[in-house]
Amino acid sequence: MKIELQNFGPIDHFEFDLDKDLYVIYGENNLGKSYAMSAVYLILKNLLFVSEKNFNVQLKDLIRQSVAISFPTQLTNNRNAKGVEILLSSSQGASYQIRLNDSESPTLTLNEFMDVKDLYFLKKYSLHYLPASRSGLYNGINSLSPIIAQLSQLRNSIKETISIPTYSEPISDYFLLLTSINQLPKNEPITSIVEKKILKGEVIFDKVQRKLLFKQEGLDFDLELSQTSSMIAEIAPLVAFIKYIVTDKSILFIEEPEAHLHPKIQVEMMKVFVELVKAGVKVVMTTHSDYMKDTLSNLLLAGEISPDKVASYHFVMGENGSYDAGDMKATEEGIEDHNFTSVSVALYEERMKLLEKRYAGNHD
Repeated sequence: MKIELQNFGPIDHFEFDLDKDLYVIYGENNLGKSYAMSAVYLILKNLLFVSEKNFNVQLKDLIRQSVAISFPTQLTNNRNAKGVEILLSSSQGASYQIRLNDSESPTLTLNEFMDVKDLYFLKKYSLHYLPASRSGLYNGINSLSPIIAQLSQLRNSIKETISIPTYSEPISDYFLLLTSINQLPKNEPITSIVEKKILKGEVIFDKVQRKLLFKQEGLDFDLELSQTSSMIAEIAPLVAFIKYIVTDKSILFIEEPEAHLHPKIQVEMMKVFVELVKAGVKVVMTTHSDYMKDTLSNLLLAGEISPDKVASYHFVMGENGSYDAGDMKATEEGIEDHNFTSVSVALYEERMKLLEKRYAGNHD
């Protein structure tokens, strides 16, 4: 199954092929990479809830709700006035078009009924989303929960209106999963790599407090994530997903997994993602890390992962919005760098000019 987005906010065109296993999205800031990933997440999530009967009616209502909650209305007011389009293509060539107008109400045109096999294939998967700033979001929303609970108890005595913050659907899903863990640890080999080699401690879920804690090696007490280093706090939610939530039929979306990580740790985390893919998990990520890109290139070159399983995108800005330039595709020799090198070259050239200027001044 393929999902195509057209005229979606800053995005001119984006295509997502569900047949791949590892998806890496590169590009400069403010090009719509996160919009693209969260939109794909919501579309797939809504497809999980529709049945063969009344397919178009169900999907219309679900898409309307997701768009209204998760995206600003400005995204449907595209600057080229073409309107937002979402196209779903089945493996048999059938297509399903969704057009969003300015009132946020989708107009659905059913060209041909989606192949039922595509829906059954998708329903095998569970979807999970880890947003950017995940540690801050987790700690922030976690601290708000008891406050909201107390306000609810006192609502009859509060005379003024109180605005409670709202969150997009992916962020709400993320937090609810991390506070409702009720499964035993799984994926032990991969979890062990992260906890023993990187974190030097164990991420645990306290069922009484309904929160994540960290047990550091050498300490006889547990730490809340807000009391740990930025590296541990940022990786811990991902470890919790791998340890308690993700199965071999999961699609894991994660924004900027390199946040707060030293380059050495970034390298190890990319290896972890490839191990997840080998275990049957589909991984979708955005990244600004050249270290993670280079690690993936080496793993492709070493044959640790097949290029046929990797979708590598390079977002650039065109006249009508951002799109995949197609110049960073995965091959057996790795991924060519058309995203990071120009910055390094510019810094090197600047340094050479400064050195020339300094030495020229000394000769005078």
